[in-house]
Amino acid sequence: MLQDAVELFFLACALEKSPDAEDLKLERLSFDQLMTQLRSLGVTIAKSGTLSAMNKTRVVVKHYGQACAPAAAATYLQAARMAVDVALRDVFALSLAGIFMTALITDCRGKGYLDEAVSYLEVADYTNALIRTRQALFVEFEEDYFIGDWAVIPEPSWYSYSYRGQKAPQYAREPEWVRTRTDPTELVVLDFERLRFDMLEIGASVQDFLNVRSKTPDVYEMTRGGNWSVGLRDFIVPFEATKDAAEYCIDQTVMLIIKKQAHANSLFRDQPPAGKMYQRTIVADVPIRHVASHSAPVQSSLPIGTVLIYMGATSPIDGSGDMFAKIMLSGPGMAYVPYASVASHLVDAPATPLPPKVAESPDSQEIGG
Repeated sequence: MLQDAVELFFLACALEKSPDAEDLKLERLSFDQLMTQLRSLGVTIAKSGTLSAMNKTRVVVKHYGQACAPAAAATYLQAARMAVDVALRDVFALSLAGIFMTALITDCRGKGYLDEAVSYLEVADYTNALIRTRQALFVEFEEDYFIGDWAVIPEPSWYSYSYRGQKAPQYAREPEWVRTRTDPTELVVLDFERLRFDMLEIGASVQDFLNVRSKTPDVYEMTRGGNWSVGLRDFIVPFEATKDAAEYCIDQTVMLIIKKQAHANSLFRDQPPAGKMYQRTIVADVPIRHVASHSAPVQSSLPIGTVLIYMGATSPIDGSGDMFAKIMLSGPGMAYVPYASVASHLVDAPATPLPPKVAESPDSQEIGG
């Protein structure tokens, strides 16, 4: 099976590099002839002698039932990994791990950190590979349990809906409790019951999530867009960054994000055209009420042309009269205006600037790596 897998990779590389693959008649080539064809196309074949020996061993195993020695199998596996990686770099300018990352994860905040983790893994910088992996885990999952934003009560209070840590336990979101925390490692508070339900919903394992957390340094994005802090929970066993740990954590984090994205994509949402948004404006002078009732007191009015933060529409709470549009106002919160006075226009969506880098990402120097 290993030889067949390598042959398929080589065949894909030949098809990619060939200007007219049909003229090559690749399906008629033997394994050695396929490697020769790749060399003629400018593709480096590493460990070609070992690969030829692996091909001969496959014939012996398949047709004569003679088992391959474990030491030889390990040699073939190592040679196959190197050969595939070198060939893919020549053809696609990416390692096999790099293709895996870019092919299966759609654009998200964690993707950039995982790409960096793969780059560090390739140069054997396992500490930074683990840190970048944990950053991806934080922005995709742990941020929902980060309580650092809750140290202050916003004004108005409904601004707290924009805070991170919405899934943390209620007690951990009390400002007085947050202000008593003494270091960043106390600012991620998991609700394990909620975590179990969330992982079950996306088809992932809680154990995989916890294993990645235990094998990586703790990282915390203290402010949105930067200012990362790093910590270790190595009070039982000293922290050690290894290749096996980096590969495992990258693979598991990739799978967690893939499952999260697949679950999110299964929900259908109506969206405006790409780069556009619907803007609601007032087209007639209208009264504002704080209760969805035409008999409720009028608090103020809005002039024609006012751009609204539109939250939907509703029938009057007393069932009498025409519908209301729900709008958000600073200060009093939700307000209501006649639905017929609101018009919808398709406009260009404002560009979302990337958050400024408050601080560089943590690296291995911070934990003595």
